[in-house]
Amino acid sequence: MSGGAAELATRARAWRDAMHAAICDVAEPWEHGTIVRSTRYPRYYDLNLVRVEDAGPLRVEEACAVADRALAGLEHRRLTFDCIALGEQLRAGFLAAGFSAMRLLWLRHAATLPSSAGADVRQVPYDAVHELRAAWNREDSPERDDAEFQRFAREVALARGAVVLGVHDDAGELVGFAQVEFGARAAEVAQVYVRADRRGAGLGAAVTAAAVRAAGAVEDVWITADDADRAKHLYLRLGFRPAWTTLEVQRLSGSARKVDRERASGWRRPARMQEASRPARPAATEDAAGRAADAAAGTFRHLVGLLGRLTGKWRVAGVGRQGRRERASPVERFEKAH
Repeated sequence: MSGGAAELATRARAWRDAMHAAICDVAEPWEHGTIVRSTRYPRYYDLNLVRVEDAGPLRVEEACAVADRALAGLEHRRLTFDCIALGEQLRAGFLAAGFSAMRLLWLRHAATLPSSAGADVRQVPYDAVHELRAAWNREDSPERDDAEFQRFAREVALARGAVVLGVHDDAGELVGFAQVEFGARAAEVAQVYVRADRRGAGLGAAVTAAAVRAAGAVEDVWITADDADRAKHLYLRLGFRPAWTTLEVQRLSGSARKVDRERASGWRRPARMQEASRPARPAATEDAAGRAADAAAGTFRHLVGLLGRLTGKWRVAGVGRQGRRERASPVERFEKAH
């Protein structure tokens, strides 16, 4: 189904809001939008945030006060600006207040998928990729034990009808996966990951394409990416097209920031954030030029890490997105605030 820019943005917003409505047990209106909370999953940042749904006017101090009240007792403060113009207007003020900021790009699949012949991609049980999820966590946050988060993430994903596609090597070993989650008439490629030693061979593209096919005959297939990151170019090659851009700002408490130190490894959110939200993560580099860019990005991440901590949610892969406790590939999701 086609649609104009305004219609597609409305549909992307509706998809996000439907996820909140299905999982969050608190939805409190405020002057400029809605506060959503999931009391069962307090460390799942994508499910505990302040939505700013209009174009303002709004001051940073006012928004921070609302977040402090709404998210009292939690280790994070998260706001998402549906109007990117308002978010950009306030960005500098949030950065000065110690927040991180990221432009989150929502993309909808709208073109023919390229052939992925040759890749061994099959549907597998959710728990079959547990070790790959653990490897992903070790890359991004080796200091953190994410067992609690993974339990919560499993509950949420299965409640959303998650389908997991595994990509296998020539010996039949699982080396990557993509996860699709479903709503009433749409689906989202919420996670994409390929083991570090198997990247650069097109497996990320193959498993992402398989995930799109697995979504079936739905009206919309979504994926998310950091608007400043290379992942979106992979998604564009696979037939995704930009539909909506939001600004997400976030600040962690001192204890949470300690375990979320910036790593030199890279994120997914994709699709939107992995432990709070990772944009779905592409299989990293698809060619030699990409590998060189990743190496340069790794150096940059290391330098940034010396200056402070960076939080991640960001779906990846994708992207995509899976919002959990914030630990998504740091640089791919958030820019350093201070």
